[in-house]
Amino acid sequence: MGSCLLDKGHRLLGQERMTGYDVHALSELGKRLSRMLQMSRMLGLNVAAAELRYDRLLLVGVTLSNDQLLLALCNQNCNANLVSHTARLVAADQPSGGNGAGTPEDLDALELMDVEDELVQAPAKPGVWAPDVTAGVGLIREALVHTMGPMAVMLLDDYLNRWTSNGAPEAKRLPQLVDLIASDLQDASQIKTFRAFLAPR
Repeated sequence: MGSCLLDKGHRLLGQERMTGYDVHALSELGKRLSRMLQMSRMLGLNVAAAELRYDRLLLVGVTLSNDQLLLALCNQNCNANLVSHTARLVAADQPSGGNGAGTPEDLDALELMDVEDELVQAPAKPGVWAPDVTAGVGLIREALVHTMGPMAVMLLDDYLNRWTSNGAPEAKRLPQLVDLIASDLQDASQIKTFRAFLAPR
């Protein structure tokens, strides 16, 4: 639906289909997303993108290799992973040197306004799942945060996408989601903490 590029000082370098938005507001939003991503790196997490989901829109922030930040405004159900991955691929193909400023052509290459094609493949969101599934996912989210800290919620969408790509979001399949997350945890103590939080009491 639109995108803009900010430099490391959060100044606007270029924009595509976002001319109706206040430049200062975009700068402030970029500053907050940059801090969120910096905190992730300080915690040792290899996070290059963050997303904010609203009722109707999704905002994706992607850190590029030259300290620029891309903000992409998308349909709420778009594939955020595809947006961030495409942005990094396009940035990697750009020659280094100069002032590093993005061009309208760079933003056009992302074709972020066309990600609605992914809607058919997007999994159902927890809000439209059965109540027992939503409750179960909520408990798993709490367990993940308890184990890895508040930034861990950024990982949950990816796990949910992988889980629903292998079957319907049903309560009987929640143990598979737990196993999927546990298999990605590197530390044995984290696995123990995660499973203990979910154990029947």
